[in-house]
Amino acid sequence: MLVVVVPQDRKVRIEVGYGLEPTLTDGACGQIIRALMTPAFKNGDYDKGVEEGVAAIVARLEGKGDLPPDAAPSSSGGDAGPIGFNAPDLPWPERILMGAFIFGIIGLFTVLAS
Repeated sequence: MLVVVVPQDRKVRIEVGYGLEPTLTDGACGQIIRALMTPAFKNGDYDKGVEEGVAAIVARLEGKGDLPPDAAPSSSGGDAGPIGFNAPDLPWPERILMGAFIFGIIGLFTVLAS
């Protein structure tokens, strides 16, 4: 596992080796970066951001649980799916029209490609 912080380029990345991928997924790494590291970095406290990020990574690897509840992705209403995605709340006629539009575009490209 490698934590890369480049303050001049405003980049943060957590790289995980193949052995840890099932335990420390890309989604969990992104959540740690967004919820714990980035807020501290924005305040100029890089030490605190790295410490909290590494502590969350170690806790995840030791199986002591996920991020704290306040660090979980927030939802702006509606029922969030299993990956935390909130689908737009459209009435059924608009859903049908949207689906027809998307499948129409796919069909158009299929016809043009052959």
